[in-house]
Amino acid sequence: MIQNLMLISPAFFGSRNLPILAKIPPFNFLLNGYINNLLKRENFAKLLEKVYLRKPEDYEIDSYLKPLLIKDTFKNVLYMLDVVEDVDFNPPAILSKIDMPILLIWGKKDSIVPLKNSYKFIKSIKDKKLIEIDDCGHNAMETHTDIVFESIMNFINFN
Repeated sequence: MIQNLMLISPAFFGSRNLPILAKIPPFNFLLNGYINNLLKRENFAKLLEKVYLRKPEDYEIDSYLKPLLIKDTFKNVLYMLDVVEDVDFNPPAILSKIDMPILLIWGKKDSIVPLKNSYKFIKSIKDKKLIEIDDCGHNAMETHTDIVFESIMNFINFN
């Protein structure tokens, strides 16, 4: 039986549909060029540095970049982002119905899913504990493993 739920750096709300301009020439070619440039190792490392708020290790860069360089992977990622969302998928409504404690772990400096933009989502949760990690961006579970692990263990043992 599930007794607890944990959401670490959650990012499953908001519109994900690509703008129509990204689908028509010459804009689609510009987007393709941008993506190809982003997938160069040094550029991808800079992107991860913005997410992590620190210089990423080589293995971290490779762990993300290697799968994205497989033929057609990025095209399929873009397709997934372009699929019209399920109209019934409403995380605040779903989470408001959950009758168990929920642990939320958020980086205070998360620029991917900023905490300030997520208050409606957070407010919808009845029984919650919010952990905000200082000097932390997105993916706290990768950059602040000790704090995340300790928070999870305390949450599990307390509940």
